[in-house]
Amino acid sequence: MHSNASASSLLRERNLYMKTLHLENDSKETSPEQGQAVSLVILALALGIFAIGAQELMLSPLLPDVARTLHASVSPVTLTGSLYGFAVGATAPLLSLLADFIPRWLLLRVSLALFSLATLVCALTPTLLVLFLARLLAGIAVGVFVPTAYVAVGDLV
Repeated sequence: MHSNASASSLLRERNLYMKTLHLENDSKETSPEQGQAVSLVILALALGIFAIGAQELMLSPLLPDVARTLHASVSPVTLTGSLYGFAVGATAPLLSLLADFIPRWLLLRVSLALFSLATLVCALTPTLLVLFLARLLAGIAVGVFVPTAYVAVGDLV
């Protein structure tokens, strides 16, 4: 029974997204409600990209504190930035293709949730290895979210 409710909820969200994108009618005329919906979707995507960008820039000044907390030197802790960048660069071209096969709204939600979870793990990690893995996971999530958000905005305007 739970899966039917979940599937029904996903279908409702998909239908709303499709209506917002004007894919269910050929008319390019928009109502004020559709214009507001488009503006809210673009704002939400921009806020997601802002949160990702802020998190990327936030770690650099904290590297000495992170190293001290994890009882490590700063050099290995700086590798977290390289792992993150590698994950984004390696996965963005490949995983962004998923947007052609999986609904964009689903990819956006899952990747942002995964990014948030990985960032939380980074904040609470007791070891350097877990920090490396969490930053790698965050980079993979960003590699999906950012290109998909750009494509979604392109669909909307």
